Amino acid sequence: QCLLLLGLRTGLRASELGRLTIGHVHSGVEIRPQLTVQRRELKGGQGLRRKGVRGRTIPLGPRVRELLSAYITRRFSGRLVAPAEHLFLSRKGGGLQPWQINRLVQLHLRAAGCSAAFLGTHSMRKTFAKSIYPRFRS
Repeated sequence: QCLLLLGLRTGLRASELGRLTIGHVHSGVEIRPQLTVQRRELKGGQGLRRKGVRGRTIPLGPRVRELLSAYITRRFSGRLVAPAEHLFLSRKGGGLQPWQINRLVQLHLRAAGCSAAFLGTHSMRKTFAKSIYPRFRS
């Protein structure tokens, strides 16, 4: 639920969601009011055209912060957490891969009774864009 809402409310790509760490969303005391992703963490941020890619800061609304707080509390059950630890872990350790995130999204779409044939993680980016730019709604 946390992964899905974060994708819907931030517009991050699946690869960017998989790279998020605890330090991106938690200051050590509380959930941050905004999520800052550096250029090197974004698609194309380390390639030949990296100067065309800018880091971004995305505000986190109260519902997202509440869900992140509950998720982190439940996942780490009170132990100290390093800021560099991945926010969403795969079974083998490390961050989730984009294909794993897409599979989770499709699993939850099917469970909700939606046709997942043409929906996936990129649909979350489009939903975010439509919420930011309402004039593009169809």
